[in-house]
Amino acid sequence: METQHKNILLTGEFQNIGFTFQVMKAAEELNICGYAVYQNSNTVKIEAEGKENDISEFVNWCKTGVPEAKISEITTSSDTVQDYYEFIINNNENIK
Repeated sequence: METQHKNILLTGEFQNIGFTFQVMKAAEELNICGYAVYQNSNTVKIEAEGKENDISEFVNWCKTGVPEAKISEITTSSDTVQDYYEFIINNNENIK
C-alpha cells in the first residue's frame, strides 16, 4: 500500500485536556507520522502520513477518540507526501 498524506483541521473545544498529546499517542499506535499544532485556542491542524487504512482509522479516531473534546468540525484534504518519519506535537507551524 502506498503512503498517503492528509491535512486534518479540527475545530472545537479541546484546551487543557492534553488533546495534542492524545493525538500523538493515537498516531504512534497507528503508525502515522506527521505533526499536530494548535493554530489558535479552538483549532488544531494535523498533517498525517501513513497507509490508507491507518489514515482512515486515524481520521475516525480524531472525531471521537478524546471524549472530553467537543469537536464541532473536521475537514480533511489530501496533499503531497512529505516523508515525515515520526509524529510530533509542534509549537511552530513552520515545520517540514
